[in-house]
Amino acid sequence: FGLNDRFFADGTLPHKRFDTLFITPQEMLSWYKGFSSLYVKREISFDKVYYDLSVALGLQPLRNSALEDAKILAAELEKEMNVEVLKKDEKFYIRFIKEGNEHEAAIVAQGINKIAQLIYLINNGSLDENTILFWDEPEVSLNPKYISIVAKFLQTLANAGLQIFVASHDYLLVQELSLLAEYKKEIKNAPDIKFFALYKGEDGSTQVEEGRSMADIQNDAIIQEFIAHDAREKALWK
Repeated sequence: FGLNDRFFADGTLPHKRFDTLFITPQEMLSWYKGFSSLYVKREISFDKVYYDLSVALGLQPLRNSALEDAKILAAELEKEMNVEVLKKDEKFYIRFIKEGNEHEAAIVAQGINKIAQLIYLINNGSLDENTILFWDEPEVSLNPKYISIVAKFLQTLANAGLQIFVASHDYLLVQELSLLAEYKKEIKNAPDIKFFALYKGEDGSTQVEEGRSMADIQNDAIIQEFIAHDAREKALWK
């Protein structure tokens, strides 16, 4: 999927158009400068989704009431992460709000950049209620203490109208999202969620299993490896 791809809410009712955005496992704030022109003018081994992301990050922030609305959506993440995102001379900077410190993204932890990237994409209008978001492995380079923040913010984005597809191998993230599905009555504004697991069938073909929560997924490689790890540890006790 590319930045310019468009989808209709219903193939027979083209009254609402959705933009698509693919967020890569690796953040781009720290190495954004010059990438777009490099991709266009040189042969490099990067998938087009990185170029699409750089184009999205290249947009300037919205203005007036549109920016105010975007900031309302991003406010939760800014508060939880204690960061603001700035772009100066085609470089990104992270400002830590409470401390008042500002650092070039290149020297900030990749996990913080990854979340700060979301804030900027919201503030420049690349992520809004008309976006279908594909996020590949949000957990990559992310401090585990931020996983619950990401899961909570995915809920916020879904409630704002975004349709979201997340691919993950992280136990904490998928279980946090599963809680939203399992305790939908107890958790305020829990969005509708569906879970899918891909696995190899006996004939070697790729199979798909689906469920309303992770509890419905039988072919769960994450849980299977945790069980195997527990068995290896118990074997050492003997």
